[in-house]
Amino acid sequence: MKVKLDGRTLRTLIVVAVFGVLLAYVLLIDNQREPPPPEDATPTPYPILQLGVGELAGVRASDGQRTLRFEREEEGWQIVESPTGQGPGEMDLSAASVSLAELSGLAAKEQILEQVADPAPFGLAPPALTLAAWDQSGQEVQLQIGRKTPDGTSYYVQRQGDPALYIVASYKISPFFEWLADPPYLPTPTADAQ
Repeated sequence: MKVKLDGRTLRTLIVVAVFGVLLAYVLLIDNQREPPPPEDATPTPYPILQLGVGELAGVRASDGQRTLRFEREEEGWQIVESPTGQGPGEMDLSAASVSLAELSGLAAKEQILEQVADPAPFGLAPPALTLAAWDQSGQEVQLQIGRKTPDGTSYYVQRQGDPALYIVASYKISPFFEWLADPPYLPTPTADAQ
């Protein structure tokens, strides 16, 4: 017995067949995809400077007009160049140790561009701050710090020799801006009034 199909029934069967093929394809592809990371997962940081705190030998911060340089010496960290003209002196590690630890293992929250075509919109032409850090062998890494991101939580950062643009949490960078105005000298002990 032959079954005659009218045009409407034929179109309906074709639509159902195409839908079935598409459904099978989606189910097969979806099963092969990696599951998305959980929403509460911590993003993978992008390493910018990877020195142990014990390997960090010196840091220089400059905004183009003022420069602060401090170095590790046998007796501890010493400010060897001050933007305030105070001259050499011992660094207050109670004020600076956390920032030094953050800098030695500095990681970005995110890489936002693989290459920067125009650095000006990010405050990198010229940079707001140039940070240089070096290890015991004298190998130096230089960072260009731009302006803050629109939400104010991070700075735009480029590493010398790396065309990518990163954002780094502002609490890791802000102390270096502050120290250009008020270097972290160890307070001079004062005699108690009797």
